[in-house]
Amino acid sequence: MIARGIVLIGAIIICTTVGHATVVDLTGSNDSGTINGAQFVFTTPQPTGTGVIQPFLRLENSPVEQGYNTSGGTPFDDKAGPWTHDLTFGDLQNTQVTLGGASYFKLLLDVNEPGGSKSLISLDQLQFYTSKVGSQTTSNVGSLGTLRYTFSSGDSVILDASRNHGSGSGDMYAYIRRPILPAPRRATSSIYMRTSVIPIIAKLGSKSGPW
Repeated sequence: MIARGIVLIGAIIICTTVGHATVVDLTGSNDSGTINGAQFVFTTPQPTGTGVIQPFLRLENSPVEQGYNTSGGTPFDDKAGPWTHDLTFGDLQNTQVTLGGASYFKLLLDVNEPGGSKSLISLDQLQFYTSKVGSQTTSNVGSLGTLRYTFSSGDSVILDASRNHGSGSGDMYAYIRRPILPAPRRATSSIYMRTSVIPIIAKLGSKSGPW
């Protein structure tokens, strides 16, 4: 989802490095962290109605979901409809903010998960590609275009949907450094955001071997 405007948040930075992987924990009272130059910041409830923000990717599946924004169809777990569609570099210009003297693109995530034991999820992959070709539907994500940003192996952001009150309230801002997505020759060049989300209970249950 694209969020407009600037929200100032007092943040406690909690990052845990496991081997070469970075885990940003946004549960409890933890509010922010950084992975490969991108900042991930918990936000108190923000309106997420379509009259307030401009969604460009919705995912729905169980227990694991992944996908990328495209107007061409639903190659993975993308949810069909007007709020999953192509995104251009020109669209991102409206989200540009300055933090600490650096320029970022600002994106909003609405987790929309149930509470209780199912409220914890792990964002296990976030990638951005640029391409001259829009509306792609390939299942070979690496062929989407030029990879501009990615989580490293083992990187993740842990989120707790119970910190806010469900659908309709944003849960996290992702700030992507402006130099990571360099300006293409045309503002109409396509931007693909690929993501993978795993409920914590499913992630633990998928571990191979005995406990």
